[in-house]
Amino acid sequence: MAIPLTLIPCIPEGSSRYQPPSKRVTPAERLISPAMFSSSLEPLPMYEPIEWTRTVHPEGAVYFYMNQPKSDDGRGFCIVTDDDAQEPSSVSRLAPWVATITQLTRKHKSFPSHHPHLELYLRVDEEDFCSYYFVDRKAKTIFFFEEHSSLELGLESTVSDDHLRLSLERQFWIHTEFFPCHFGGLAKGELDELMGQFRHGSIDQITSLSSTFPYEADKCLEIIPVLESIRQHHLRAENINRGYDVAIIARFASVLMNTRIQTHYGERVCRLDRHVSIIASEEDEIQWTKPIISTLTLGFSDLHLKKLDDLFVDSYVYNQQWARRIQECVREWTYTGVAACVLLALHALFITLDVQSTLAKTSAAFSAISILSAALLVLRHESLESIYEGNGYNHLSSIRSDVIGFQGVALGFAIPKATLVISLFTFLSQGLYLLLKDVDLVYRLPWITVVGMFLWIFNLLTSPTQRVFAFRWFNRQKAETSMA
Repeated sequence: MAIPLTLIPCIPEGSSRYQPPSKRVTPAERLISPAMFSSSLEPLPMYEPIEWTRTVHPEGAVYFYMNQPKSDDGRGFCIVTDDDAQEPSSVSRLAPWVATITQLTRKHKSFPSHHPHLELYLRVDEEDFCSYYFVDRKAKTIFFFEEHSSLELGLESTVSDDHLRLSLERQFWIHTEFFPCHFGGLAKGELDELMGQFRHGSIDQITSLSSTFPYEADKCLEIIPVLESIRQHHLRAENINRGYDVAIIARFASVLMNTRIQTHYGERVCRLDRHVSIIASEEDEIQWTKPIISTLTLGFSDLHLKKLDDLFVDSYVYNQQWARRIQECVREWTYTGVAACVLLALHALFITLDVQSTLAKTSAAFSAISILSAALLVLRHESLESIYEGNGYNHLSSIRSDVIGFQGVALGFAIPKATLVISLFTFLSQGLYLLLKDVDLVYRLPWITVVGMFLWIFNLLTSPTQRVFAFRWFNRQKAETSMA
């Protein structure tokens, strides 16, 4: 059976709920009549048809619902909408669509028979266009009249029917979060499941450096008591039916369900380490540029590149890790900029000594570059330190190159520290030159040799990569002994 083209399938995530309103209101002076809003008076609502019931979301948004009477063939369902059913014009637009869909459900053989868990969402976009989806609260899913692809609906790509079911369940929880006040509430088992996930997630975060749980341990320990208080409040109730509590549970459930989707929960190939990729990619990032960029930045870009790649594994970003990394970078750039300013100020010594050598000019130039690049990076990224969904993904996906990945970004991130080190090296070289320029060559060479040996030994002892000569031999012997 063909469905009218004007009946458009949609998903809860595609709601314009948090978008700026299409029209604005103008507060004005109003008269307060005698005993207005008093309990002794009957309320005088605006135009509101008997079929539609008005309710208010805990956030303050108004929505309407209508329980259809059960028909002779056993079909009937609850209808919810965020259109303004207090306005006669909105009601007149909704009425024909309610009638049309009711008729379609009777003709559609595969449509489920009546039960108290079925719900229909309607949004009349224009006079001839209506967006809709059905919700099955018992199965915790959404569905439509006809077959539609996940791409068409704006859902995530999935690898199996079970994986797709997780995606649809996430939409169910988003719908429940948006419309939490009109139905019989959630079973207590949903709260128990949610608390179990947070308990396990907190331990996973404490005992693992690469946990896939979206909340860090300290946040989990703040959330668990809130959920426990909800349980205590409904201890003697059959269900959790207070709108505030339903919205809280649904919001957390949708977040955790999204994590399950991204980690391929329940699949043969699943993500147990957030740094491990499990999705095949057709992108072929070039590698020959890596050693060049690493050399230009004295190796400082390597750490930035690894951190950026770890943040964007399979194009998924953990907001907590993203915010922490940006905070670390901003702190590093700030300290580097301050150090470069101090170093640049020390160049005044060369002015008092009337030194105009190339080394001094080079050092000053690199200090200036370090200061400028650090300031620009801080100004550009300090606003990204906040944690909210999509913040990290939107930024990283916009700056990542299809050809070289994050190599260019890592180069930019490493410029302040690399130029500071170059400036410091040339500054010290200039100072060493001033100390030794009047010393005979016979005495100059030992000093240079001592400084060179000190730098070589210091690098040898502190380098994370394994060492040379006796150090390499010693570590090889140690490794062979441990293996034996």
